Amino acid sequence: MSNPNPQQSIKIEDLTIQQLEALKDQFDSDISNLTKLYSKLKQAKAAFIECNSCIDTINPHIANSSSDQPIPTKKSVLVPLTNSLYVRGTLKHEDKVIVDIGTGYFVEKDCQAAKVFYNKKIEYIQENSDKLYANIVEKQKNLKALLEIIQQKAISTIQQQKNSKP
Repeated sequence: MSNPNPQQSIKIEDLTIQQLEALKDQFDSDISNLTKLYSKLKQAKAAFIECNSCIDTINPHIANSSSDQPIPTKKSVLVPLTNSLYVRGTLKHEDKVIVDIGTGYFVEKDCQAAKVFYNKKIEYIQENSDKLYANIVEKQKNLKALLEIIQQKAISTIQQQKNSKP
């Protein structure tokens, strides 16, 4: 069976300066969008690292905790409602936390399980960030090569115009 839509390859040197400029604009847009996404991934990673830090603050003896029974406490904390609004609260059990697992769903986990969950999220985001960063670098290299071709074409056009004048 033959492919009904065979892809044609076009030499970039055969494109006009206007076509190259349009391609450059596309690369600029792609790089901008990928960079914004990379920034959002870094923010998400920082948020999960902060979650781990909060668990360590609430329950610093996680590694030493071997009991499965909840430890009743009356630890006073500030609960964030927004980035700038906190209310006073009391922890009923400092070995249990509520974990946001995404799309508005929350589950109760013990501190050790929550740390494992957040560490997996951090690792997953790091892997995707590394892939995205490599993609950004590749696009930047392609853009640099494209800019060199545009510059060569512009110089060539100027030289042709000079040579054609009597």
